[in-house]
Amino acid sequence: MTYLGVGPVVYAFSDRGQVSERVDLPGMVTSLDASSGGLRVSTEEAGAVERFTLGRPDGTLSVLERVVPPPTRP
Repeated sequence: MTYLGVGPVVYAFSDRGQVSERVDLPGMVTSLDASSGGLRVSTEEAGAVERFTLGRPDGTLSVLERVVPPPTRP
């Protein structure tokens, strides 16, 4: 499976290069990491950073976990 983040969307591509799934997130995708067996995604919107873990517990790609770190102090 290949993943691509474009704007606020993560696309999953099949081995044949076709879009098989998509997940819409509340911010622009800034990073994707699939090295740990799961898919971790970071987003940013209006200076707020969020981190998501995506997976397929029921066979469909979806958000399993959402982490919103506290804002940084100036």
